[in-house]
Amino acid sequence: MKNSLLRKMLPILLTLTIIFSLASIVTIPVSAATAQTYQVKANSGLNIRKGPGTNYGVVGAYKNKAKITVTQTKNGWCKTSKGWVSKNYLTKVSNTATTTTNKKPASTTTSTTVNGKKYKKTVNNVKVTAYCACHSCNGYWSSGSSTQTAIGIILRNNSSYANKYCAATPSVGNLGDTVTFKAKGKTYTVKIVDRLGSSYGNKIDLFIPNHSNCYKFGVQYGTPVKVYR
Repeated sequence: MKNSLLRKMLPILLTLTIIFSLASIVTIPVSAATAQTYQVKANSGLNIRKGPGTNYGVVGAYKNKAKITVTQTKNGWCKTSKGWVSKNYLTKVSNTATTTTNKKPASTTTSTTVNGKKYKKTVNNVKVTAYCACHSCNGYWSSGSSTQTAIGIILRNNSSYANKYCAATPSVGNLGDTVTFKAKGKTYTVKIVDRLGSSYGNKIDLFIPNHSNCYKFGVQYGTPVKVYR
């Protein structure tokens, strides 16, 4: 009776033995969502092998302190994108899951066109002042209420000419270029219609058709100016 029971249970015991044996050597994959980053701690470098064991050939090496991503582990060995390495020479860097997000970085691009003109450059540290059409601002070139510009446009002291035009030094832009800049909390988009001497460095003179308003505008230092041509 006992022998009969033993014969019936023998196949079951054999099957369980095989299952537990296989479980002890199974490779444990690490999903992409839980892949771990490790740092190599081996002064002379860490060998990369074809398989998880010293009986596999060496295919390369990681330098000491190199950071690697482990995607599988098996019997004390870790799989990377280049092969297998011993876990004994690795230190975990982060437990944070390696994930991919669709978050877009903040845009740092500049508008490519303004008033039909293409972006050319940005000039930093520009000094911005203001002028009108009076004799005090323009001297010989002023009639008192209007002034002739190098581009041929006559600027007049009335509101229809306000914040549309400027004079600039050659280092800022060419005659006919459009420039944009911020001053006193406002964004200006104006056309360069007159020239300032190069000795002024980076400078823009904004046309404001009222002498007292020019004084109120004052002097703005360190202004970045975008140039369109």
